[in-house]
Amino acid sequence: MHISDYFDLEVLVEFLRNWSQATGIAVVAIDHKGKYITEGIGWHDFCMKYTRGSKEGNKRCIQCDQEGEGTYYCHAGLMDFTVDIRVGDIYLGKIIGGQVLPNPPDEPQFRELAMEIGKLAANSGMINRGIKERLEKLSCHR
Repeated sequence: MHISDYFDLEVLVEFLRNWSQATGIAVVAIDHKGKYITEGIGWHDFCMKYTRGSKEGNKRCIQCDQEGEGTYYCHAGLMDFTVDIRVGDIYLGKIIGGQVLPNPPDEPQFRELAMEIGKLAANSGMINRGIKERLEKLSCHR
């Protein structure tokens, strides 16, 4: 089964786009195999240009998207959350949101990450900040 058997993906994208604009939180959806079924919506430059913009960074991001559950920290130290998409007991995929820096940036950590993934610089000023409690509520995981 595929999520498109149950949901109109255009409606899902419109919903996620509106939600992202209203909350300021980046979001994407993946299917039960970990394949992206929407493009990233509201993704921040830090993630797109500096992290996913490198081969190693993108590899790490994809792994976090596929393995992350509930509220968690990605490899770059940003807070993300997931919400499963289910019909009854059937897992169809999940919505992943976040790209939030819940604490003041650790600039040495960001510089180290930039070197590890082969980027010259990383600017933590391009990250949504300070909404840790809202993300924890959004994850819907107990």
